[in-house]
Formats: sequence, C-alpha cells, structure tokens
Amino acid sequence: MRPKDLLWLSICLLILVFIYYGTNATKIFTLDPSLFLISFLLYFISIVFWIGAWIYLIKERFVPSFRLNMKALLGVFAPLGLGGDVIRTYFARTEKIEPAKALSASFVIKFYKFIIMFFFLVIAIYLLGANSADFSQYSLVFISMIFMIMGGAIFILMFRLPVFARLAYRILNRLFVFKFHEQLNRHFISIKLKDILVIVSLLVVSTLFEVGAVMYAFSSIGQGLLLTHVFIFAAVASSLALLTLTPQGIGFVEAGGYFVLSLGYFSLSKPVIGSFLIAWSIIRIWIPSLIGAIAFGWKR
Repeated sequence: MRPKDLLWLSICLLILVFIYYGTNATKIFTLDPSLFLISFLLYFISIVFWIGAWIYLIKERFVPSFRLNMKALLGVFAPLGLGGDVIRTYFARTEKIEPAKALSASFVIKFYKFIIMFFFLVIAIYLLGANSADFSQYSLVFISMIFMIMGGAIFILMFRLPVFARLAYRILNRLFVFKFHEQLNRHFISIKLKDILVIVSLLVVSTLFEVGAVMYAFSSIGQGLLLTHVFIFAAVASSLALLTLTPQGIGFVEAGGYFVLSLGYFSLSKPVIGSFLIAWSIIRIWIPSLIGAIAFGWKR
C-alpha cells in the first residue's frame, strides 16, 4: 500500500474514532448481528440495482460489466480518494470495455440519480416542514442542498459542451477527455424515452432499498424510527454522498447525518446517533470495500 493510500485509509478510520469518542457511541457494542446483516444485504441490493442501470445503459456483456463494478466498490480507498469512477475507468480495458464509455455511463446514471434525489429531498423538506416546529431555522440548509443537487446535474451536462471539454483537455493534457466528451454526448443523444424510464425505475428501486437499509441499521442498534424519519435521513445522506468531493461523501455524510439526526424532530441521544453513524459507515463503505478487494482477485 502506497503512503497516499495509507493516509486516506487512516483518515477513514479516524472519522470512526472521532464519532465514537465524540458521542460515547457504546451502543455499537450491543448491535444486533442479524438486523445488521439484513441492513447490509438491502444496501448491497441497492448497489446491484445501480449497477443494473449502468449495465443497461452501456449494453456490454453482463459478467465483465458486473465484475468491473464490483471492483469499483473499492473506490473509497482509491489513490487520493478519487472514488469508484477512477477504478471503473482504469480497469475497463481489462474487461474489454472502452474506458471513456464506462466513465460516460457512470456520469449519465449519476445525472438521473441527481434528478431522483432532487424529488426525494423535496419530499423530505415537506415532511420536515409539516412535522417539525423548529424546521424554519434550518430550512435554508435543506433548500441549499436542493440547489446543490441541481448544480451537480448541470455540472454533468456541462461536460457535453465542447468549450468545457477543451478547457479540461488544457488542464489535464489528456486525449481521453475528448473521447469521454464524445461518448457522453452519444449517450445523451441516443438514449430513448423507454431507456430513460427503465434507468430511472432501477435507480428509484435502488434508492428505496437504501431507505430500507437505513431502517434496519437503526433497528440493529435497538432504535426504532418512524418510516418518515428514516426517509428524511436517507434523502439527506444519499444527497450528500452524491454532492461531496470525497468518495461516497465520507466525512460529509457523517457530519450532515449528525446535524439532521440532532434536530429536535428526531429526539435521538448522542450515543444513539454516534452508534448509528458508525454502523452505517461500516455498511455503506467498509464491507462494500472489502467486497471490492475480493473482486480484484476475481478470475478474468
């Protein structure tokens, strides 16, 4: 392991340590293994549906495409923490998939995920506004997240502009930028309404499984929550995972999650919040990363 990789791994560990000591998250030691396993399985199913949308769009052979995306799960510990897209692009050739095409498909799927999360956030804001007396003082934060989500979708669309591609080429000095630009335009132009409906449906199902994973993660530490509460947290956490520069939004999801769960509407104690954030971090980052590491040894 290179020094930069080790540094990133250390930061991920320090986040968990900080949460544990900062919240006295002792409930993590009484975690229910069966409910924790159900939570992870639901989260993994949500990943599979995301991969399904990617494979449907790229229209390559299933096994190499699935194997490539399993490897990409290790992206949280990629060099410099650049994420799964880097690994997916880097190993695409080994699976006989054009790297620019693989990255383009990821961006297109993320675009539709941004659109879905926009509506999920709107629903979450409505639920908070209707059920929380103190929401008005935090409303600006949530409204800002909506604008940031739309900004993410617009950012992806900007890659379709030739001027943006030329600027990226000057900065990176890589011909790959132009190939990626061409593939992204091709994906957006050639996609049919039927394909959009299939992709959006797969991503909605993926997001709903993620909501279910959040619910069981809370249950695993002995904290039952109303489905409304679970939905609000899942909408915020999923949005932060999309928006931030770190892979899967690590650090930002935990900070934003703590902020949301600390609102009076949730009425959760610090040990409960801290224990849940640790459990959720293990479910969405650490175990998938282990699967990604195993996938590196998958016979080609």
